[in-house]
Amino acid sequence: MAYSDFITNLKINQNVLVLAIFLISLGFSEVYSLNYLFWISLFGSYIIGIFVIISMVAYTYNYSKGKLK
Repeated sequence: MAYSDFITNLKINQNVLVLAIFLISLGFSEVYSLNYLFWISLFGSYIIGIFVIISMVAYTYNYSKGKLK
């Protein structure tokens, strides 16, 4: 399997992907002491983290509801 096939067939929640980008930029800002990037990454990580939790709760609820039928 080629690398491009792997990327196009990758199934990941968009919120999780954005959270990963924010966390990578948070680490980058720590390594290179970039205060502005640190605060943007920290704020974005909190917001997207909340959205990830909400989407996981909704997914679990819908999955459980389908299993009980």
